[in-house]
Amino acid sequence: MIDIIEAGKFYNDCLKKVKEATLKENILPENTVLNVKADIMQRGGRTCKTVVGVFELNNVDYTFEVDLDRDDQPRDVVRKTASAIANVVAKAITQKIDWSEIK
Repeated sequence: MIDIIEAGKFYNDCLKKVKEATLKENILPENTVLNVKADIMQRGGRTCKTVVGVFELNNVDYTFEVDLDRDDQPRDVVRKTASAIANVVAKAITQKIDWSEIK
């Protein structure tokens, strides 16, 4: 089992990977700022923990939550964390789009 605090070590890497992927696919503009804002926090019991993190995207703070299981391997933590961050980023982007221009 991975120590939940170790998940924090993956946090920064996950943000970098999400930013690299979004820039590569032209989802975010080049000047997008995606930064870690706070240390990872945790809550929950012995078998499952909810990890809460905060990051900044273009001067706006966003939080994300990841549910980690006791048996998660490091790759599971990375995948779940990156997915949670990517989902929040995607939601932030879709809220900025002027959908009325799309016919």
